Amino acid sequence: MRLSIAPFCSLNYIEGKANKQKGAIMSDSKVVASKVKTYVKEKSGMNTSTTVFDALTRIVEREIDKAIVNAERNKRKTVMDRDFM
Repeated sequence: MRLSIAPFCSLNYIEGKANKQKGAIMSDSKVVASKVKTYVKEKSGMNTSTTVFDALTRIVEREIDKAIVNAERNKRKTVMDRDFM
């Protein structure tokens, strides 16, 4: 099973802004929680803490930011799979 992630980097996140939902400040998640939970459950039989999703989102955003820099270095306006290497 593959984990699903959004293939783009939110400008709002880069600028340090957050979405507000029911009065709480929430990060713009780049991972699909249900897919992560299913993967962890099938792989290990374990449950997944809700704090995992923010941590994974930060990891994904960091990697996307690096890929954006790689694409810019190569004078491209399209982030490609090779930018993640």
